[in-house]
Amino acid sequence: MARPHNRLLVLASLAALFLCVATAPSAGAATRTVRATTISGGKLVFKLRGVRPASIRAARLRVGAARRRVPLAPVKRAARRGTLRLSPPRTGGGRFRRRAKLVIVTKRTPALASTKPCPAVPAGALHLSQDGSDSAQGDARHPWRTLEKAAASAGPGASVVLHGGAYGQSGRATTLARSGTAAAPITFLGAPGEAAVVRGGLFVDGDHLRACNLKLVGATGPVAPRTAENPEGEEVKVSITGDDFELANSEVSGSRWHAGVYLSGAENARLLGNYIHDNGRFEDSSHANLDHGVYWGSGSGLVEGNRIEHNFAHAVVLYPNADGVTVRRNTMTRHGRAAVMFGEGARDNVVERNQIHGNRKGVQAYELTGTGNQVRNNRVWNNAEGNLTDLGGLRTVANVTS
Repeated sequence: MARPHNRLLVLASLAALFLCVATAPSAGAATRTVRATTISGGKLVFKLRGVRPASIRAARLRVGAARRRVPLAPVKRAARRGTLRLSPPRTGGGRFRRRAKLVIVTKRTPALASTKPCPAVPAGALHLSQDGSDSAQGDARHPWRTLEKAAASAGPGASVVLHGGAYGQSGRATTLARSGTAAAPITFLGAPGEAAVVRGGLFVDGDHLRACNLKLVGATGPVAPRTAENPEGEEVKVSITGDDFELANSEVSGSRWHAGVYLSGAENARLLGNYIHDNGRFEDSSHANLDHGVYWGSGSGLVEGNRIEHNFAHAVVLYPNADGVTVRRNTMTRHGRAAVMFGEGARDNVVERNQIHGNRKGVQAYELTGTGNQVRNNRVWNNAEGNLTDLGGLRTVANVTS
């Protein structure tokens, strides 16, 4: 091989793969530019990491000012393998070949919705107000005062509207114990345009419940017994053990004990379009690996379209027995540990199409024995100690890591 090629190999071995996404000239499309990593056997070598074959619409080779269309079929086949080899121009030598780029036109991924719209307030809804009374009828003209009254009174199919103000209190947990049905869930709804704040803890024990447009913010206060390990007696902000519970378009922050949202044994639970942030005892280094945004201990469900930001340890923990949880289309950033952690017996969970950046780590496994866990089609970048690390037991497919 001629000396210019050897020089290119040396330079390429020192260079990281450059992958950038630029706005396409037409709506619904984007361009992805991949630089050649080396020349092997007289061929330019391109690494097509994170390029989905089905998304590719066109491709062209650029070397300096020259452009050449590349047939679509071989590019799609190469994307499945992860590597594309193309013949370089016959002229120009190594100085042009070092500038070789493959420009791929792809379908644009739809923008993530940051919230899930809440249902409209139905006729006949029950109402809570700061000016209400628990001895009243609970209708729009005669609202109740406390969330406890509504939780004890609402039956299947009921909607409870919380008007602006604070409900619950520090040092106590409000328990939603009554169940709706699959066809007629019970809904707790913050009034449109009003800030309905829930103080203390919220424990969801009933099945077939919905909550939307609530501000679940602030420490719970001494809900649990005070111990040497937990001298403040704090609890998680939202604890979910009931099946078919949905929390949407809400804010969860300020928990000082292990998680903003904790799920145990909850089947088909859903966290949709929420803002989950700043949970943890940040001043206590012993909690640096303990306090998370979402802690899914066991059960199944969906975490989708949420903004999960600046929780002390992880954004989402799937540990020790989460089974059938999908974490999809979330933005996760500024966490002291990994954004997503799989651990021990977690199995058949999927983490896909998330934006994961600016954390200590991106995605990792910890002593994982469960099977069937997948990490696919995520964009994971700028995580200080690695984007995809400690991956034993995980199947990773088509993730973009730059």
